[in-house]
Amino acid sequence: HKRPFIFSRWGGLGNQRYPIGFSGDSMVTWRTLAFQPYFTATASNVAFGWWSHDIGGHGAGQEDPELYARWVQLGGFSPILRLHCTNNPYHDRRPWGQGEDVLRVVRDAMQLRHALIPYLYSMAWRMTQQSLPLVTPLYYAYPEQEEAYEQPGQFLFGSELMVAPFVSPRDPDTNLSQQTVWLPAGDWFDFATGEYLAGGRRVTLYGTLDDVPMLARAGSLVPLGPRVGWGGVRNPEQLTLYIFPGADGAFTLYEDDGASTAYLKGEYGLTHFSKNWQDNCLRF
Repeated sequence: HKRPFIFSRWGGLGNQRYPIGFSGDSMVTWRTLAFQPYFTATASNVAFGWWSHDIGGHGAGQEDPELYARWVQLGGFSPILRLHCTNNPYHDRRPWGQGEDVLRVVRDAMQLRHALIPYLYSMAWRMTQQSLPLVTPLYYAYPEQEEAYEQPGQFLFGSELMVAPFVSPRDPDTNLSQQTVWLPAGDWFDFATGEYLAGGRRVTLYGTLDDVPMLARAGSLVPLGPRVGWGGVRNPEQLTLYIFPGADGAFTLYEDDGASTAYLKGEYGLTHFSKNWQDNCLRF
């Protein structure tokens, strides 16, 4: 009466229907990290939606605390969060193994991932109903826009968010990372700060080691649970719902008991959120 779980190597086309997979033995280099957003998003083109890369890098290369932090941040916006490396004395994937500053950043990334579970779980339900993976390329939503095919480091994260992780070292003079993103036409908001960004253009975003470019389109509704040290995957007693202005919006939250196969018999809950945006009022 428990849900089955399969973790597997890649077994060819068709294999993606059954297991959680992984992308192969990644090298511990910035170049490999920069390839992962593109690699993960385009896996959806063969319906491989639940997979992971070896977060932090599997082997070879050279350990770098900044590289490790950025990799975990990307991992927080990957289908599966799985830190992994080969077994040797030169690699360490424990969050506390790279110094206090990196531990703080990695803890924040992993706690945000945990807080996103209501959103992630709802996207897992979307996957079962529509065969639409959590992480997809921009051209899934904007197929007629040439720019959607020209941003390999940028991807859609579920129905409401767009992410473009920092995947290169910080500038030694400014101590900031940078990432150029394409904003489709319309209104966009920085998820962390609420900063407004006009769409229909490319823009370069900058950030410290703590930052990850995560953008919400106007009208987005994003449910988050609490940030905790560890809390399992039970349905949270409280939700924080992020509501972004500027357009109408809707979101369906999926919940079940988290362990059994009872959902196959219809034992689950769907909560519908909707928002109507007008010039002088917002109806939620």
